[in-house]
Amino acid sequence: MEHHQLELIFAVLFATILAQPLGRRLGQAPAVLMTAFGVVLALIPQVPTSRSTRN
Repeated sequence: MEHHQLELIFAVLFATILAQPLGRRLGQAPAVLMTAFGVVLALIPQVPTSRSTRN
């Protein structure tokens, strides 16, 4: 596993942990916040794309 993939995994894990309390505070469902986080993550050009290969 490469270094940038590990950073991406930690960023997604951190966002997942924060989605529940932040959703309660903002009055939104955590799934809505996770979708917004995914859209923002997809729009950042420096974030590497993750591809899976079939064996």
